[in-house]
Amino acid sequence: LLFHIKIAEASQNNVLKSLMLIITPDIVNNFIKLDVCKDGRFYRSLEEHHTILQHIVAGDAEAASEAMRAHLKDVLEYSKSLRNGNTNGTGH
Repeated sequence: LLFHIKIAEASQNNVLKSLMLIITPDIVNNFIKLDVCKDGRFYRSLEEHHTILQHIVAGDAEAASEAMRAHLKDVLEYSKSLRNGNTNGTGH
């Protein structure tokens, strides 16, 4: 989650940074409660973060935005699958 906070800081968007600081404790609690790292999701997120960072470093804002949208979509689908009782988080 530090990655997300650093991205918010780099964006110089104080609202985004404040929001991240407010919601991070709840995110951590849910990660622990749902054991989200058990199925490889953690590694997929790391790969997605790496892709986002590569685009930022390259100065490609459009590609970074697209990679971020794809990451958020994936996280949303994963979260929905957990909420719907799919304990492996695959959505299937």
